[in-house]
Amino acid sequence: MASCFLFVALSVGIYLLLVGYMLYYIGLCIFDSAKGGRRAPDITTLDWPDPRELICQLFLILGAIAICFWPAGLYYVFSKKSDLVFWVLSACGIFFLPMALLAGILFDAIHALNPVSIIGSISRTFLPYCALVPLFCVLGGLLAVIASNTFNLPSTQTLQQGIGQIMLVLARLFRVTLTYTGMAFVYLAMVAAHLLGWFYWWHKDKLNWGI
Repeated sequence: MASCFLFVALSVGIYLLLVGYMLYYIGLCIFDSAKGGRRAPDITTLDWPDPRELICQLFLILGAIAICFWPAGLYYVFSKKSDLVFWVLSACGIFFLPMALLAGILFDAIHALNPVSIIGSISRTFLPYCALVPLFCVLGGLLAVIASNTFNLPSTQTLQQGIGQIMLVLARLFRVTLTYTGMAFVYLAMVAAHLLGWFYWWHKDKLNWGI
């Protein structure tokens, strides 16, 4: 049993590192495009961060997602429904997500996720920002498809079944990147990162973030 726990912990740790490196590179694409870069950063020339920095950036991105989707999450937890209200709240979360991600990554600080500041930034660039949001709606739809295929698991009765489900989820998450849906999601995420960075480059005077 101890060896099984160790294997699960090691697998989860490796997967989190891989996700962390991927998110770090996506954040780097946003940062580079925000300075006017037109090409993807060259991986061979990058000074990769240590695992602690990766975890910090991972939690920063998760914080941006949490700020945007906590109303929809709370509604689902208490109502157990995915009705019209849930989807309206989710749509609102998707609408605010691009600006929250942009602010969090460029400032590299949790205080950048202040809802008042995010709303103010959106209002100053409202029309071009609305043109950016549909791409994130497509990403959200692909993510919903991936999640429904990955986490549609039977209930567990024993600890061993729970461990087995963790391994099953990790295996499905690994395989999904090799499917058309997974590859489309990764590609669109890269495109969205560049467009988000260019959005700041084009409208930095209106945003007036002083970066």
